[in-house]
Amino acid sequence: MMIKKQWFYPLLATWFLSGVSFANDQQTSHLDHNPFYMGIDWLPANQATLDSGGISISESGDIGDMGYNLVAGYELNTHRVVKVGLEAEYRQFGDVSVFDSLTLEGQGVFINVKPKFIVEYEQVDVYVALLAGLGRLDVKAKIPSIGFSESTTETAYQFGAELGFRLTSHWDVHLGYRAAKLSDDQLDIQFDGGYVGARYAF
Repeated sequence: MMIKKQWFYPLLATWFLSGVSFANDQQTSHLDHNPFYMGIDWLPANQATLDSGGISISESGDIGDMGYNLVAGYELNTHRVVKVGLEAEYRQFGDVSVFDSLTLEGQGVFINVKPKFIVEYEQVDVYVALLAGLGRLDVKAKIPSIGFSESTTETAYQFGAELGFRLTSHWDVHLGYRAAKLSDDQLDIQFDGGYVGARYAF
């Protein structure tokens, strides 16, 4: 019996530790760090706000006039549950009609910084991300009834927050809110609204 114990207990301990290690790997495999990512967001209906001379006008777009965002980024592995994303983004805001006469169209490019805070769960991880970005926003205003069309391109900034779910080491799905704003000497214009999207990490 002593001979059997000499090999049986080390074998049992090795098997147990291997099982624990495998279970941990299974539970946390969706946190494997794949730094490069691409993604797309859909914006069901943006809201446009115009401020000029103390007068503010705000109007929401129709559901059919959907906007979208395209993103490519790199995520810094600063900590196991804290990541910082650096990303380039193209945004298409769709059309927003003001008083059924003036139509605003917006598109822009931004460089974003996105810190992400992750809470680990067994099946899926949940994260909260904040976003700040700087770029160029192109806005076109049209009044079709009189043939009026005018556009401006200005430096703009954006900010937002996001709630996401990391399903695997490659796939995230999320929902969030973003606002992009430009200002000149006479007019402030802001596009904002909620969105849903997905990211794929390489």
